[in-house]
Amino acid sequence: MKRISLKQLCPWIGAIFLTSLTIPGCHSGSDAPWETFAKPVDAYQPRPNSGNAWDEYLLSAKLATHAIQKYAERADLREVEESEYLARINDSLNRAIRASTLPCHEEFTAHDPFLPRPEAAGLTALGRGLGLRIKQASKSNSAGSATIPIIAAHRMADHLSQGDAEDAILGYWIASNARSQAATLIERIDAGALRTIGNSILASLAEAPKPESTIEHEHGNMLYGVQFVQDAYRDKNFKLLHTAFYDQANPAIEYLEGMRPSDRPKYFRDFAAEAKIYCDYAASVADQPFPERKKLELELSGERPWRRFSFHLYTPVISFIEARDRHITRSRLFALTCLAIADGKSTGKAPSEFKGLPANSTIDPYSGKPFPYQRAEREFKIYSVGKDGRDDGGETKGRGLEPDITIESAPE
Repeated sequence: MKRISLKQLCPWIGAIFLTSLTIPGCHSGSDAPWETFAKPVDAYQPRPNSGNAWDEYLLSAKLATHAIQKYAERADLREVEESEYLARINDSLNRAIRASTLPCHEEFTAHDPFLPRPEAAGLTALGRGLGLRIKQASKSNSAGSATIPIIAAHRMADHLSQGDAEDAILGYWIASNARSQAATLIERIDAGALRTIGNSILASLAEAPKPESTIEHEHGNMLYGVQFVQDAYRDKNFKLLHTAFYDQANPAIEYLEGMRPSDRPKYFRDFAAEAKIYCDYAASVADQPFPERKKLELELSGERPWRRFSFHLYTPVISFIEARDRHITRSRLFALTCLAIADGKSTGKAPSEFKGLPANSTIDPYSGKPFPYQRAEREFKIYSVGKDGRDDGGETKGRGLEPDITIESAPE
């Protein structure tokens, strides 16, 4: 899904929101008042030394953003650059790791969906840094030094899911990147450290917020998008809509261009109401096994001339649910793998069953049943049945994601 850049939209955004707050009444022949779906709010300012992990992550991200400006436009690093990268973000990375041990209470303010997140680059850098520390441990004779960054990555992921869909999905990537870097390492970590990793990840998952809070926050972002479209329509600034949504929304924009002013109030009320349909759907299926989930299309009916806008503005909440499924599944599988290897190191055998763990730790989110698990002495296999709900014996076509799901493999 394409996103408009800040540079493209800045000339219009301020004027549009100012107009939305100062023109109260009729327009284009319609006497109906213009509804306000969202008002601009100042971004949250994190507080130093608050004891809240949320504040510390944002402050760490700000430090990291400045530290890695040299690499800001780089998607990948050459191996010879990794040590310098780590040195640049060392202070911010240590701060984020300390933050992961603190209680976390989100301080969320809704985001305009067309503006970039100032903290996103820094949080991504921190996630990359955690992965590089694990990679360094893998290359050294001290595999156990990966324990702290692996746990911190998962704590950070579950904490960030207290925000909105974009925050959560970024957090889930941080945890996945850590697991990928640890794939070739875990066999070399001692049993005690493996148990610490496994139990810490499962505890973090058990303490993670319910998906309803993330969905509620995303609903606020959706209404920002509705306000954006309504303001552009009121100003007849259809060029801005074309810039924001690209060609994929042309039918929706053309409908607005020809819409009768008298149809405007109902159009935007129904457009905004659909945001809640998406959110209610996401909340209703979040903890259901995948094959049992009803289809979103059953909740949507009628002509829906705004549906091209909806696709752009509302589907991130569906992406969040899908990413959450993968995160919970692979985090549990990774934790259980660590615990099984630990038992193998200690007793010579993988466990016959997993005991004394937080509720649902052995449950496959895709089936609602225990993960398929087989063992023979120290050897074992554990996996998820994946979206189709069918046990294919752990077959993943080499990518770990379909038809069954396994933990991440090492990056190539």
